[in-house]
Amino acid sequence: MKNKQLREKYFSTRQWGFGSNIVNYLKFATFCDKNNYKLILQDQNNSIGIDFELFSVIKLPIFVHRSKEIAYIPIHSFNTFIKFNKRSDYNLSEKIHYSYCYLTGKKPGIFIKNFNRDKKIQSFFKYNYANYVANSFLEYWTYNETIKDVFAQYDIDFDFQNYIPDISIQIRGGDKVSESLRRGVTPALIEDYLSVCSDEIDKINNPIVNVYVMTDTYFFFKTMKERLEAVYPNVIIRSLVKTENDGYIQENFNALDKKTKINSYYFFLYELEILRKSRLCIGSYASNIFYLVSLITYMKDNKFISVDVEFEDSFL
Repeated sequence: MKNKQLREKYFSTRQWGFGSNIVNYLKFATFCDKNNYKLILQDQNNSIGIDFELFSVIKLPIFVHRSKEIAYIPIHSFNTFIKFNKRSDYNLSEKIHYSYCYLTGKKPGIFIKNFNRDKKIQSFFKYNYANYVANSFLEYWTYNETIKDVFAQYDIDFDFQNYIPDISIQIRGGDKVSESLRRGVTPALIEDYLSVCSDEIDKINNPIVNVYVMTDTYFFFKTMKERLEAVYPNVIIRSLVKTENDGYIQENFNALDKKTKINSYYFFLYELEILRKSRLCIGSYASNIFYLVSLITYMKDNKFISVDVEFEDSFL
């Protein structure tokens, strides 16, 4: 009797932000692992370049296999595919080649389904997440030694050795704000972050309270620093945002040279590490980055406070 071949599902990165690609990979890896699927990973098409493997920084689980072959949609399935993705701002070619999506198999006539709108997967993720320990996603996102060496050098460069914030704050500006407004959603205000952070500082009895701000907009950090330090002399607020940073725009990032984009990716992952180690993280589940940190936090008892939407209302 022949061994039963493991069913396959495909996951492809696309030219979106790093957080979006990683969050959806984690969701998909969880689904495939728990349902005995072989996950075929296609991560060469992303915002860095068509020949850069976005997940080359991690150790792939045994059920994940990388493929350089791009899965195409049969021509007679285009109408179904367009209907499924009618809310997307991307043209048909981009949807086909760069969507984070899966195929139910290689059989003719099977069309690509957008992962975030698949009811079966979302139902699985939503109702089973509560049964996982906080660290369960770590097995799908474990760094290799090469990127750990990069992080170690960053520690030296920024004098961040052994730095663990009491509170970390993640604030997304740039195209995330305009995207929210297009959907009729009012983004959280800086006052919302200040209010929550102040309440949490009041609960800490340490002589020194370390606060780290991860943001793409220098004005946000400047405002947080000035307002909090004016009230709390024992608070030390740090950030690695540059004074010229005025909000992340994906389109502008995609136009950068490849070396700059790779370095930016590594730096993004490094800041992500700072948030992962933090005892308390404040942000918004409307941001892929904050959502991602909550999935791959190192500590089971780490606390996450969203200033607006709840976990269940964000990407599920």
